[in-house]
Amino acid sequence: MAQQLGYRFVDDEIVSRAAERTGMPTEIVADAEQRRSLARRILEAMVSAPGGDPMGYTPNVEAFNPASTSEAVIRDVIEEVAAEDNVVINAHGSAMQLGRRAGVLRVLITGSADVRARRVMDEAGLNQSQAERALNDSDKERRDYFKRFYQINDELPTHYDLTINTDQIDFDKAVALIVAPL
Repeated sequence: MAQQLGYRFVDDEIVSRAAERTGMPTEIVADAEQRRSLARRILEAMVSAPGGDPMGYTPNVEAFNPASTSEAVIRDVIEEVAAEDNVVINAHGSAMQLGRRAGVLRVLITGSADVRARRVMDEAGLNQSQAERALNDSDKERRDYFKRFYQINDELPTHYDLTINTDQIDFDKAVALIVAPL
């Protein structure tokens, strides 16, 4: 889609720019965005403590709870990237962030659980149970993300300008709908 429009595609760059701005490692900013559990972050930090001695480790509070800093910076970076014009921003809730900005087309591409699971099975080589679990985890993370970043309890089609159901519309047709002149 970005290619057909002659636009720049941005996804991981959002987190990279936010990490650069905060001085935190990219992994920490990405984790803050995905909000791993505090317990998991503590255990991982203890394991990676100097000398592997968790008892002698004094945790860096910012590293354990970078969300307050990272979330604000991620939102700022989304605004900056959007201001560059001619850009397609994938993910990061950018549709919610940029909803009132002129010249933005907010698109939701979705599908039924069955179709999405089949796609994950094909693309990732998972069995049905693994694909369904991966989708459930992903959907839960998405709901949590929208709630934390944008105080949205229920993502609705009305949050978008265009909603495409991939149960009936294949990839090429979806792209054609998105890039079609309004």
